[in-house]
Amino acid sequence: MLCFAAWGLAGATESTGAAQMSAASEVTVAAPADRSSVTYSFNNRTGTLTISGKGAMPSEMNFGDDTKIKKVVIKKGVTSVCDYAFTGCSNLKSLSLPEGLVSIGVKSFASTKIKKLVIPASVRRIGQCAFWGGERLKWITMPGDFEFFYEEKEPDEWEFRIVSDYNFSGFAPKKITFMTPRKTKKTVSA
Repeated sequence: MLCFAAWGLAGATESTGAAQMSAASEVTVAAPADRSSVTYSFNNRTGTLTISGKGAMPSEMNFGDDTKIKKVVIKKGVTSVCDYAFTGCSNLKSLSLPEGLVSIGVKSFASTKIKKLVIPASVRRIGQCAFWGGERLKWITMPGDFEFFYEEKEPDEWEFRIVSDYNFSGFAPKKITFMTPRKTKKTVSA
């Protein structure tokens, strides 16, 4: 179900669960030439992971359960965040998404500590439970016109939620602001 990092380049180390950062101060890992031009760098001192390049974030670029990540910065040019990309990154508190991003994957930021979220107006697809389990997430600004997608293999009563519902988990955002009129569509991903 989860996609794991297959790139052990430039001093980064692999583990059986997800892409892991080395003890070096800054690590940059390039995608193989035949794949995407999206790369990442990690500053071990600040805990900042930066995703940059052009195109979709490869599904192999997965950082799930990495407790070293405190901040994620996705640079302009990256068009999507892959499914499960940062699920369980329990120390992730800050997220910066660029205008031009069009898709946020299924459970990509589930179970993190992000408090405030701004999803750019360019985002047209948001996956099921993209920010589920983020009990500290209190303020969201997002487009109202997007396609909601979910995995058919994971049907559940909460599959149509982007964030946790108060009755389901005991917490919910204090404020959600839609920057465009609400017109949500639903689709199943394979």
